[in-house]
Amino acid sequence: MITATAVECHPLTTLMARHNLTAARYLKRVADRHLALGFGAMAYRKEKACRWTQKA
Repeated sequence: MITATAVECHPLTTLMARHNLTAARYLKRVADRHLALGFGAMAYRKEKACRWTQKA
């Protein structure tokens, strides 16, 4: 018998989907906020989101 297992998404992936954001667009928003708070510039390439959401 084959049983289905639930595949859990990373919370960040769920958040981006809920707000209809691509990884690059989400990171651009984070980078803009980071700069506005006075913490300086932050890279916002989509590969960063992939690293954040990878399973360890």
